[in-house]
Amino acid sequence: ASVRQDDSVAGRRSGKHWRLVSHNRILDKVNASTGDLALGMVQSRVASPIFANWFRQPAAGSRFVIAALEEDLQRRRLGAQQKAGLLSDETPAKQKQHHPELALNEYRLMPEIVQKGKVIREKDARLYFCQRQGH
Repeated sequence: ASVRQDDSVAGRRSGKHWRLVSHNRILDKVNASTGDLALGMVQSRVASPIFANWFRQPAAGSRFVIAALEEDLQRRRLGAQQKAGLLSDETPAKQKQHHPELALNEYRLMPEIVQKGKVIREKDARLYFCQRQGH
């Protein structure tokens, strides 16, 4: 079978479309899930090469599901409309500039720290989490 130029252009578009559809599906699933199920979905995605590729070079305007917020944290403390906690495309660049010691593997710990860690400080609508290693 031959491939026309139009088909290859459509194929490239569908790759971008697939990434957006995939992101939206994860977002919807996390928002509809609770506890360990939501955490497992987010951890699996953050542990994947998909996150590593996004973290190295996020597309402008993109976001990545990095945490599943429990209801208390979501609604009462943050006033969030959804359960999924997102990283913006600007976060990796800012962190690399201001905190170069934070690498991909530290970000891969975020789903569990947000889910099971402790909020140690609230300031200016920001929450600071901690969790002892090995817990």
